[in-house]
Amino acid sequence: MVAAQSRLGALRQNLLPAMANSVREIGFRESSSGGTWTLEGTKSGVFCEIEYIGFWLVSLTPGDVTVEVLEGDPKLRDFFESFDVRPVLLVISRIGRHETGWWLRFGRGQEFGERTDIDRFIEKRSTYHEDVYEIRAGATLPSVE
Repeated sequence: MVAAQSRLGALRQNLLPAMANSVREIGFRESSSGGTWTLEGTKSGVFCEIEYIGFWLVSLTPGDVTVEVLEGDPKLRDFFESFDVRPVLLVISRIGRHETGWWLRFGRGQEFGERTDIDRFIEKRSTYHEDVYEIRAGATLPSVE
């Protein structure tokens, strides 16, 4: 899987120098089936694991939150430039007690997990609200699927 190796390696090469003051590289592994790059936020203590398998998988711990990011999404670079500089937030939308969705909010309000027309309709309901949790070391976060 040469494309995965070169894309992950290129991401690492382009972003690591810019992130050097706020993250520590835990590991970088490439193989014939793909690769994994693991970072730790020095301020937040959040671990971030990045994989490329035709699209990007970004996993954050604590919280065991994984988001899929499509190839070419400019928010991926924005996310890494703000990772551990600004808080990464887990947002869970609810109507009353019923969970309707979740996404990550980061940087200057950018989000992974675009809202759909249904979400925009739901937001207008009086019982709609968002629970917001900062993803950081030691945080207890609700599980999301």
